[in-house]
Amino acid sequence: MVNIVLIIVSLTGLFFSAFYTFKNKISFFKGVCIGTLSLLVAFVLSVVYHKAMLGISPIDVIIKATFDSMKQLIEEAPADVINSIATTMGETNSEVVRATLKLSVESMRQIYSTLLPAFLITLFAGFTFILFMIIKSVLRLCGKDVSFIINFSNIRLNKSFVLAYFVAFLGGMIMPHGIISSVVLNICFVMSVYVYFCTLSLVDYFLQKRIQSFVIRFIILIIFVMTMSMAFGIAALFAIIDAFRDFRARGDQL
Repeated sequence: MVNIVLIIVSLTGLFFSAFYTFKNKISFFKGVCIGTLSLLVAFVLSVVYHKAMLGISPIDVIIKATFDSMKQLIEEAPADVINSIATTMGETNSEVVRATLKLSVESMRQIYSTLLPAFLITLFAGFTFILFMIIKSVLRLCGKDVSFIINFSNIRLNKSFVLAYFVAFLGGMIMPHGIISSVVLNICFVMSVYVYFCTLSLVDYFLQKRIQSFVIRFIILIIFVMTMSMAFGIAALFAIIDAFRDFRARGDQL
């Protein structure tokens, strides 16, 4: 019963954020933030409720089960697989390799646990954004005016965000480990995802000038994500420079 109530609450918040956004009562950015917040609050309340009922957080159970399974797979991995990994690592002792892999999994678990709030915020924000884009497309097909809703290709960073991003990033590096440091790291992660998102927006803008097919542009963006994820700094640099130089305006002049 409680879960149903929380689902209704989250959907109600999402509905009103979409309603006021597409009535042009609030900005698109505020609408996405409100929708994300409503989903996040409902999720947190659900976790708190189940922890009170069961005595343990279901999130902790899922994380522990997931990474314990990964450790079990490493423990049960065939010797030839471990040996091939050992050769790649330049190690001769297979047990050392197994122990190293287990330590890596444990490090991943700690990182995941620390950044879980940021992962959830990013997930809910992505869901809300996609939902709003779908609503925009449906309304446009129905002949409604949605020109006041920003296009994905026009989303860009502003100078204040870039300044806050660098402050948060530097704060995360110099702060000692603790609760405040974890909060700053989560903020940095969410902001970094948005920076990367704006990079994709910039890429899509220039693709639109040459490729009309949405499917082809989408495939190219997916390839871009897969190739540039390992070089986030380079990809993010374009979005940050765009906040000051406005590549779109310069592109229109060419």
